[in-house]
Amino acid sequence: MIDINKLLAKEPRLTNAGIELDETKLPTNELPEVTEIQRVVDWLETRELKITKCAKAYSGSIKHNVEQEMKTYVSNGAVVAALVHLDIPYKTIKKSNRVNAHLTKNIFNRPHFKRKAVLKTNNILVSITLQGQAKTPILDY
Repeated sequence: MIDINKLLAKEPRLTNAGIELDETKLPTNELPEVTEIQRVVDWLETRELKITKCAKAYSGSIKHNVEQEMKTYVSNGAVVAALVHLDIPYKTIKKSNRVNAHLTKNIFNRPHFKRKAVLKTNNILVSITLQGQAKTPILDY
């Protein structure tokens, strides 16, 4: 369960936009929605998370990948909150409300699974390979 107060205790600069650079504007009421944070957590948990010394995964890139795959909006702050929730290290980017997570770029690969199905239609045998989270099957004639 995501507790926004615990997240704020770990990262008091958290806002809906990401990290607040001007500490005079804190605390703020503009926080990411728990449902948005959970979407990002769910997405990250389907990935192979490898922590690195170098930060290689920008929060903006994570945000856009989550939005594209889940077909819904998530804020940059929800990405930062998910990183905090999962204890994934990150560094702030100078003069930006975004962060760079210490993860390898392979998190942008789709989850690995492969299924094969064989269909018989009009006496024609068709083999279908389903890969990743693809909605459209790949036909193997």
